[in-house]
Amino acid sequence: MSVFDEMRAQAIANQAQSVAVHMPDFTTITAMSFSVFDNGPDRVGYKWSKQRIAITMQLFEQTEEFQPTPSNASVQVTVQMSSPLHWLGYIDERLAKSIPPESYAVMTALHDDCETKPGTLLGLVFDKVSGTHYHWDHLLRFYNTDEPSLECLFRGRMEVIPSFAPVKRISDADPILFGKWDPNKLMMPGTKRRAKK
Repeated sequence: MSVFDEMRAQAIANQAQSVAVHMPDFTTITAMSFSVFDNGPDRVGYKWSKQRIAITMQLFEQTEEFQPTPSNASVQVTVQMSSPLHWLGYIDERLAKSIPPESYAVMTALHDDCETKPGTLLGLVFDKVSGTHYHWDHLLRFYNTDEPSLECLFRGRMEVIPSFAPVKRISDADPILFGKWDPNKLMMPGTKRRAKK
């Protein structure tokens, strides 16, 4: 089973849990990984669950070297990435009454800052483990350009994942890009993927 197959299996297992995903405090996060998926041009709709680009995010709290697998992740969630206009429009129409004012102010500021940054996609972290749970203070901004990068805004703290590497895809279900935040170099490299012959 590949790492990406394990990620999918872990996501299915998470849905069987009875509580919402607990997002760790940023001070305890030691590494993060991000897999970018392209769901195809037909996967575009009004709902957040039907966006073309999605990012599976893993958060780790290990303090010693480890393999970045789903079983080692404290949290694994998939974030649907939308255009800024669609993202804020959906929030205003469907979610605004539930959002704390301070979180909504951050969201609108993030949206407004995208007007001069073409190719930008925004995402709000939420899970569907037991109902739908929105993590208002966990936001992603992905620059879907020739040199992709990602900004993570977690409870007011911003971290930048400056570069992503293409993935050697075996199937259409595999991600197209992979990026990581590993300031202490704790992530041990896994088995390299081989291109399909």
